[in-house]
Amino acid sequence: MNKISGPRKTITLTIAVLVFLVAAGCSASDTAKTELKQKQTIRVTGSLTCLPLVKVMAAEYHRLHPEVGFLYLTGAHSAAGVQGATQGTVDIGAVSRELKPEEEALGLKYYLLSNDGLVVATHLNTQVKSLTPEQIVGVYSGAIVNWSALGGSDEPITVLDRAEDESAKIIVRKYLLGSAAVTPAASVMFLESDMIKALETTPNSIGYLSYGACVSDGLPVNIVELSGVKPTVKSIESGEYKMVRPLGIILKKEASSATQPFVDWMFSSKGLEFMKKKGYAAP
Repeated sequence: MNKISGPRKTITLTIAVLVFLVAAGCSASDTAKTELKQKQTIRVTGSLTCLPLVKVMAAEYHRLHPEVGFLYLTGAHSAAGVQGATQGTVDIGAVSRELKPEEEALGLKYYLLSNDGLVVATHLNTQVKSLTPEQIVGVYSGAIVNWSALGGSDEPITVLDRAEDESAKIIVRKYLLGSAAVTPAASVMFLESDMIKALETTPNSIGYLSYGACVSDGLPVNIVELSGVKPTVKSIESGEYKMVRPLGIILKKEASSATQPFVDWMFSSKGLEFMKKKGYAAP
């Protein structure tokens, strides 16, 4: 075998080093570009009622655009979303109501994402499939305490409620309860996640929650018809099912370069179609 020696050996080694350095440089450049793309993070906070919808849409958008990530900051109410968007600490504020007049003056953009159905639901062991507003008032006031009075089995009713200042309770009062006093025996759930867990695990219970959450998470609960009207995306969009609440997002007028494309996708035909499949009615 011939050996390379002298000047030829030096030239060969020099070429090899140059090739390595060029390759390493390209690799470093590609890595830097990838890391730059991955740093497109959209920060979100606000209403825990609206966040599940935002997360559903964000997960699908991230699947389509892996370079865009989402960071969910601590929040609880719509006010946190308004404050975060106003101060610029987040890119998107999630709200489960429309903006108040004083909030509209803050230079924010409001987008209605969905008129989400608010549904009455029971534990799966209940046999009752449909209730009237009068019957629901009877249950929540304490006048009706046994499922047998509603065509169900002879079992006591466990009433699950929400705090008076929560959007869900405000909507239920508007469409069902009016000013009726709620029985002191009712258990108050401070978060919708608590309501979901209680409905899943407490036999003979009744409560109310998001229709979109029921569908998108495949919750094992019994969704009750109201006066024979079954809540569906179609019945919500047509107005046949009336008990709905607005779920929306707010942005500063100058949205970040990553945020606006995400918002545009949500309102595109494909985004709205995906949202409906997850149980959230289009606005």
